[in-house]
Amino acid sequence: MSPDFEHGFTELKGRASFRPQVRIYLFTEGRPPITALFPALPDYEMVLARSRDELVFLRKMSMESEAQFRRECRRVAEIVAPLVVPDCHLHCAYDNAAGRTGFAVELQKTGASAAFVETDAAAGRKE
Repeated sequence: MSPDFEHGFTELKGRASFRPQVRIYLFTEGRPPITALFPALPDYEMVLARSRDELVFLRKMSMESEAQFRRECRRVAEIVAPLVVPDCHLHCAYDNAAGRTGFAVELQKTGASAAFVETDAAAGRKE
C-alpha cells in the first residue's frame, strides 16, 4: 500500500466511529481502465491513487466470516479480470468496526491466466 494511503487510512482508523469496509487495491502496469471498471463495480467507490498504476475500490459493508469476505474478493476478481491486462494483482482487505484489518488476501493475474488466482501463502491470517 502506498505511504499516502496508509497515512490517510491511519487517520480514518483514529476516528470515533468507523464503518466496516472492504478495500481492494488493483495494481497494474500502466493506468487501469477506469472507464470500464467504474460501471462494472457500481457498488464500490473508486479512488485514484497517486501512482498511475494503482486504483482503490472501497465498499462499506460488514462481513460475518472470512468465507464471506473471500467470496466477495472472488466476485470482484471475476468482474475485473477480463477488463485488465495480464500481470496485475489485487490486494483485498476487510476492516472491521474497530478499524482493524480482520482479513486479507492477495490475488494475481499472470500472462498465462485469464483469471486471478490466490497467491498469498499466509491467506486468511489476521494482520
